[in-house]
Amino acid sequence: MFKNGTLFMIAGGAVCLWGLWEAVQAQQSASWPSVEGTVVSSKVSAGTSGTGNSRSTTYKAKVTYRYQVDGAAYENDVLRIGQVAMGWKSGAKEDVRQHPRGPDTVYYDPIEPANSVLEPGLYWGVSLKPAVGCLFFVVGVVMFRGRKYARPLLSRDS
Repeated sequence: MFKNGTLFMIAGGAVCLWGLWEAVQAQQSASWPSVEGTVVSSKVSAGTSGTGNSRSTTYKAKVTYRYQVDGAAYENDVLRIGQVAMGWKSGAKEDVRQHPRGPDTVYYDPIEPANSVLEPGLYWGVSLKPAVGCLFFVVGVVMFRGRKYARPLLSRDS
């Protein structure tokens, strides 16, 4: 069904667009209003990625907090937009250290107050999705175009 780079182009393009959307959201969060909230849980969460012998452990800060906007109560666990789990524990531990249980500032989307973060704005992890997505898209284009140009070259040698 999909061959010659088409799947790479579709998947890469989708991931690139998703990542760019997250980057725009992260940038917009820098101007969101804030309220005083309460961190109710702050811990390092471990997960696994990969399959078979290629399995590895990934770590992410899991910080749950509560806050109120215009009398409505909300609970969320989004530390920053675009946060990704990483293969090293130290970053997650640092996030947990910076957001212990207790009072903390919560930044919320004024249009949809259920969307919130503890760390607004862009950070380096937001760039991973669009970069990887664009890389896959380019690989797909090279595979697709390479097939197109390789065929005439192969037929000349025959």
